[in-house]
Amino acid sequence: MEQEMIGLKSLKILILILIAIALVAGCQDKEEQGQGEQQNKQKAQSEQQQGNEPQYIHAHYMEEEIETLDEVEHSVAILQEQDAYISVELSNQVQELNEDVKNRIVSLVRTSDQNVQNIYVSDNPDLGSRFTGLARDIERAEPESSIGESFDQTIRKYFPELKR
Repeated sequence: MEQEMIGLKSLKILILILIAIALVAGCQDKEEQGQGEQQNKQKAQSEQQQGNEPQYIHAHYMEEEIETLDEVEHSVAILQEQDAYISVELSNQVQELNEDVKNRIVSLVRTSDQNVQNIYVSDNPDLGSRFTGLARDIERAEPESSIGESFDQTIRKYFPELKR
């Protein structure tokens, strides 16, 4: 009987030790994972600062906001870092992209994404078709280098006031 009690106590102690080891190992894995995530963020920031290729995003959420305006029939929004490039197709009731409509578009973009610093808007139909193609390439995850070259050429042509 006494040996059974010693055996049960030993078994309980062994189980407690195994649980403690598992807990410590689990905490250490989480800590290492957190450090890995932090290192990945730092690496991404470092790559951006070193001038590596920018990332392009097809911003559907901005398009939905912009298209709530009666004056806008269709829009394409592409983000590059903290810049938003917007192509709009105006509705039949509007003759031109005036300052009032442009300012309302800018306001909607700023509301939908507070990280955007610069917003460029155009109603040029050729830009619209080019942006539609670029947005498709972004969605298909085409190589950033091919998108970047085409994007830069397009921006230089349709937004000549920008120094790129």
